[in-house]
Amino acid sequence: MRTRPIQVSTIFSLLLIIIMGCSSSSDTSSNESEIVWGECPVYINTHGNAECAFITVPVDYERPFDETIDLFIWRIRGASPDSEKKGNLWLIMGGPGESSNAFSALLPPLAAAYPDWDYYSMDHRGVGNSNCLECPMAAPNGGITPENAAACYDEVQVLHNGTLGSYNVTNAAKDLHTVITRTSGLRKTFVYGVSYGTYLVQRFMTLYPDSVEGVIIDSIVPADSRPLDNYDSRFNDVGRQIMQQCRGDDVCSGKLSEIASDQWEAMETVFGMIDDESLCSDFSSMTRKDLRNKLAALSSNMYGRALIPAVMYRLCRCNESDKAAIAHLFSDTAKAKAQNEEFRPVDKLNSSVVFENIAISELCDEISPEAAQEIVDAAYVSEDIVPDLAGIKYDNLWPAYDDPFKGIKPEYYKPVLMINSTVDGPTPLSLALGVTDYLHGPCHYFVAVPWAAHGAVFQSPVEGKLTPVDEMIGLKIMMEFISNPFTEPDTSALDKCHILDFSGSSVENRFISEKFFGSADMWN
Repeated sequence: MRTRPIQVSTIFSLLLIIIMGCSSSSDTSSNESEIVWGECPVYINTHGNAECAFITVPVDYERPFDETIDLFIWRIRGASPDSEKKGNLWLIMGGPGESSNAFSALLPPLAAAYPDWDYYSMDHRGVGNSNCLECPMAAPNGGITPENAAACYDEVQVLHNGTLGSYNVTNAAKDLHTVITRTSGLRKTFVYGVSYGTYLVQRFMTLYPDSVEGVIIDSIVPADSRPLDNYDSRFNDVGRQIMQQCRGDDVCSGKLSEIASDQWEAMETVFGMIDDESLCSDFSSMTRKDLRNKLAALSSNMYGRALIPAVMYRLCRCNESDKAAIAHLFSDTAKAKAQNEEFRPVDKLNSSVVFENIAISELCDEISPEAAQEIVDAAYVSEDIVPDLAGIKYDNLWPAYDDPFKGIKPEYYKPVLMINSTVDGPTPLSLALGVTDYLHGPCHYFVAVPWAAHGAVFQSPVEGKLTPVDEMIGLKIMMEFISNPFTEPDTSALDKCHILDFSGSSVENRFISEKFFGSADMWN
């Protein structure tokens, strides 16, 4: 989502802050002409205006003349003439191990609304089209568990000449510096990171504190945190927040009062019906894990979280429309995307190997697998990530790499926008606020967005409408920041945030009910 002693350059930076406020980045020479931009995977080129390229980097920057890999980068350029462009914005995905493909639907409308910027992204090393790591023999379906972890680790080491330890956060941060240097030219450059991407961007800030104009970190993992130990329990906390909101909503509280007097007790009642096999026969095969995992997925969707109480209500009532709605919710409605053969298939872009390698080495401590399992067994909303991860780490089935920069907080004096939802399972506000212990300079701004979902820049809709990407409240704050990073952003639009409600007639809830339930009324 680091050991750097205080140096003379840091003292000079402090003096400059006192004298001048926030410093601005210097121009960088361009190697852009050496990059061959060309065809993109069709799942990236959704609007026909993306350009893609590969940049060669060392597998290990400490041994730059040994093995190399090709990093996949891509861009969507704003329509304004180059002479009118303000700069470049790099967007860095989370994970760890998640490809940049999720940005493919977000950047075209962003470029159309803000044509005076160019927008870049990349697949992390070992992910997607950047030499994706996998263990096809040990884990043919991609899932890594305590049963196959050791075999998977050994298989990857054989396939990649013992270099798995080089697929780490520090080298990924060096990759980011390389691609920015190669593409920035004389333009200002900003970097946006989301979720684990914030952890990676902070490593970049530590290593290269003067290389870009400023950064945006969204859904924040502090540099000195180990966020995965409590990952599953935090989803359950979001479930409680949603049910607390239900308690104050006449429609929602009225519906769930038919199950129990308290909304959280209504959740307990439905899960109890799974335990004693008293759900109606259409749902007799549903397990606690099935339900809590589905509710976790809904909780991270900016509109989908409103459906959680309705799921409880429909499971308990179980009339014909309920049976159809729940069946639709649990069906696999994903459509296969077209793809071109020279790029990696769209369903094989994420890397569980990279996730394990970085998570084991940097993002979790020592929670026992038994304790982790007890947490998810008691939860009503959970992704169930931690038990397997804890089992692998606890029994040392996946050796951790060593990195001297792990846990080091960046000393950073350029502008920073920190943005986080007030209701976020993966990165709750209480976790995110830890970053303000060390990022609290004169041009460091923290914005808490009410009821946004994870990835608040792109999941912060306006009340009363289906909000397009370019009108998201968090995005508007970000774009104002990169246009004028030395002035505190205007956050008055936070008053217009979509606050979770449970009306069956609101435009947002009718839209999301149609998507997940197959019918427009979430309650019927």
